[in-house]
Amino acid sequence: EDVRSRDSEISAAKEANDALQSRLSEIVERNEALERDALALQRVKKDYEDKLSKLKSREVAGLLAEIGGKAQNDMLNLTEIDANLEFVGLLQGSDPPDLPTEVETLRQRRQPIYDAHDVFADLFASVRRVLEIPTTPAGTVGDDVELSDEDDVEATGGEGADD
Repeated sequence: EDVRSRDSEISAAKEANDALQSRLSEIVERNEALERDALALQRVKKDYEDKLSKLKSREVAGLLAEIGGKAQNDMLNLTEIDANLEFVGLLQGSDPPDLPTEVETLRQRRQPIYDAHDVFADLFASVRRVLEIPTTPAGTVGDDVELSDEDDVEATGGEGADD
C-alpha cells in the first residue's frame, strides 16, 4: 500500500507540476509579448525624439543665422554711421582736413573693425559648435546681406590689404 500511496502522490505531484509548467509557459509568453511591445514603444519614442531634435536644430539654426546676419549688418552700419559723423564734423570744422593724414587714420581704423568682425565670427561659430548646428547653406538667410570686408577690399583695389 505504501507503493500505491507513493504512486498516487507522485501522480498528483506530476499533475500539479504539469499545471504549474503550463501556467509558467503562459506567463513567459505574456512576458515576451510585453517585452516586444516595450521595445516597439521605445523605438517609436526614440524616433519621435530624433525628429523633434532635428526640427529644433533646424529652427535654432535658422534663428541663429538670422540673428547673426542682423548683428553683423548692425555692426557694419554703426561703423559707417560713426565714420560719416566724423566726416561731417571734419567738414564743419574751421581747418580743412589733411587728406593723407585722414586716409592713414582710416586705414589704421580698418584693422580693429576687421578684428571685431573676426571675433564675432569666432563667437558665432562657437555657439554653432556648442549647439551642434550645421552651418546654413548660402542664400538661405536672405538676399539683403551686404558685401563682406574682403569684397570691400577687392573693390578698392586691395588698398591697405597688407596692413
